[in-house]
Amino acid sequence: MFTAMTLRARLIIILFFTVTVPILVSGYFMSDQAENALLKEKQAKLFGYARLLDVHLEGTYNDILVNKGIFNIDKDTKIKVLNAALRDYTDQVANTHPGLGIGYYSKELDAILTYGPSEEFSDYIGQSIFHGHEGYTVMKTGEEMVQIGKLVRGPIMNCMIPIIRNEEVIGYIWSNELLSDIEAQISNMEDKVYNTILIGLFSSLLLSYFLTSNIVRDVVTIKKGLSNLHKNMSYRFPPLRGEIGEIARAINDMSEALNTMKLHSESIASSTPNGLLTLNNEGVVTIVNLSAERLLNVTAKEIIDNHYRHVFQPWTGIASILDTAFNGELYQNKEIAIDIHRRTIYLLFTTTALLNTRGEQMGILIILRDLTETKKLEEQVRRADRLAITGELAAGIAHEVRNPLTAITGYLQLLAVDFANDDPRNEFTRIISQEIDRLNNLIDQLLYFSRPLPPQFMQISLHKVIEETLLLINSPAVLKEVTIDTDFSPDLPPVKIDAIQFKQVLINILLNAIQSIGNSGTITLRTSYHSQTAQIRLQIEDSGCGIPPEHIPRLFDPFFTTKEKGTGLGLAVADKILEVHHGFIDVESIVGKGTCFSIYLPIRSGGKIREE
Repeated sequence: MFTAMTLRARLIIILFFTVTVPILVSGYFMSDQAENALLKEKQAKLFGYARLLDVHLEGTYNDILVNKGIFNIDKDTKIKVLNAALRDYTDQVANTHPGLGIGYYSKELDAILTYGPSEEFSDYIGQSIFHGHEGYTVMKTGEEMVQIGKLVRGPIMNCMIPIIRNEEVIGYIWSNELLSDIEAQISNMEDKVYNTILIGLFSSLLLSYFLTSNIVRDVVTIKKGLSNLHKNMSYRFPPLRGEIGEIARAINDMSEALNTMKLHSESIASSTPNGLLTLNNEGVVTIVNLSAERLLNVTAKEIIDNHYRHVFQPWTGIASILDTAFNGELYQNKEIAIDIHRRTIYLLFTTTALLNTRGEQMGILIILRDLTETKKLEEQVRRADRLAITGELAAGIAHEVRNPLTAITGYLQLLAVDFANDDPRNEFTRIISQEIDRLNNLIDQLLYFSRPLPPQFMQISLHKVIEETLLLINSPAVLKEVTIDTDFSPDLPPVKIDAIQFKQVLINILLNAIQSIGNSGTITLRTSYHSQTAQIRLQIEDSGCGIPPEHIPRLFDPFFTTKEKGTGLGLAVADKILEVHHGFIDVESIVGKGTCFSIYLPIRSGGKIREE
């Protein structure tokens, strides 16, 4: 902590310890000794007053009673007689010192005989001291004693001496003073000592401040300049005098050279499309280029001077690789996937040791190459291949299956003519007819891949198409107690689409959303317009069971389904329709929370994407 202080603070602290501490220590001991001396003086004085009463009592208490011609009388009368004999002298001694309390105590009568000044303490005459009072100890041991505490008259310093006659203790004499009076005197004395010490301290600190001002001013200039250099390599020190000025000029020359090297390195790092980061040997991020900021969706200000475990905390895979790198195992072109704002980014990750001129490791260089677009292109090629094969297969199956279905339908109609209206076989023919219709619908979807119908584009409000579609799926939504909410953008422009085909897209997605919800839930349709990309976005968000991450890449593959009675063609057809509309669909899902399908449509003019 001492090294972290300013130079002025350190100089003042040194002077404080060399000058003021002795003053403080001396003052403390002087105050302590003075306090002890005052207490001893108080005790000596109080014992002296008590001895005056002891000398005044020449004989015993019984001698006073005998001289008065009093023998066999009760205790209260004895106390009154003894009080009358001793009271005047007790008051005389008490009045010589304001605040003093003094008196006689009888061991035989176990009572206070006098307590001066009597005008204040006459009510205590005849009372016994309480159990635990050190007066009993004095009468038992025959030794003087000082007791400090709350006694008969309150918090006091009580000095007690035994009354010994013929080697027998017949009582004791006390002399006391209120602690508040003693403490007031001690406090007054300490105030004078402390005031003297404070004046000395203030004077020494003020002198230290002025003595160190010139030195500290130049050093503070150097310190602030170095701090500015850490943030801005273009900063230069102002002219300074003496040896510190030579140091400032040397730092200016060094920072000029370092700034030139830094700008050259930053130019190289910024020009590369790959993300670059450097870590020092403690794992703290030191350099980040623009490509790395863009890839990780961070800013250099957010991550520089932070440890890599903090920076890459959301991505345990990267942190694990860097842990391994600092243990000596470096990676070349390791492919990893990370999620940023619910979007998967694919990176080619390389770690390299940074060495100084002596060949010693000074950190780690991280190179990040974005593979996301490459992965998307690869997936599009794979999907195109699968769809082409599916189209060829669909065309063959459709032609081979539709002809028999037509014949079956014809013969079924002929059989139904011969059945009476109440014939139970009519139910069988109805079921067969429904299944034939379902097969025909499946064939229509299969044929869409082999020869999709050309869209009939028209300029229309997307909100109108959505509202018409919601009427069609209202019944299944009501049956499952699903609430459908809409959040339409007020500035959504018209869009050129095939309304019938787009309704098919919405129906396929909405029915899937309804089926993913249990007994009740919500579906929200939200629209927005992005002028920079000239795209309309329609989000369909449900509160259903969600989709496992491993299923999302296959959602739009033909025949992929997790439903017992599903065909796996609904989303594939929706994707094909959006492709014809020059749009696309994106999916985000969290298992147990729900799924969001985002449909992107370009603003079209004359069947082409408008150029802006």
